[in-house]
Amino acid sequence: MGEYIQTALDWLTNPDGLGFPILIGSGLGIIVYMMNKQTKSWKRTDLKVEQKKENVRRYETPYKPF
Repeated sequence: MGEYIQTALDWLTNPDGLGFPILIGSGLGIIVYMMNKQTKSWKRTDLKVEQKKENVRRYETPYKPF
């Protein structure tokens, strides 16, 4: 089992072989996926904040200084 893992790591980290560009491409793909997921999360959070602001504005009371 350890021999297969070592062979796979050697294949992926060989800069002259085909595995290295695959490793770099998959790493960049994971980063782009995570950035997309985070952006969607921020959009949902911003939408919830805007909805709460609208609810507060609807029931806004007049300003009372005292």
